[in-house]
Amino acid sequence: MVHVHGQGAAHEVEFLTQDGHTVCVETHQPEDLAPAPLSAMREEVRQDLLQSEESRKKPRLP
Repeated sequence: MVHVHGQGAAHEVEFLTQDGHTVCVETHQPEDLAPAPLSAMREEVRQDLLQSEESRKKPRLP
């Protein structure tokens, strides 16, 4: 996902080849999207996602 329009009204999604070349960029509605299963992600992406989720669970000090 490369951009979120209007606080989630639509999303710009970039599709890439495995070597990182852009195939296309498309606009999708939220109901058209679903999270990728963790098993489909590269290990470093999976670890980044898990760390991000853990940091969001921690209480933030004012």
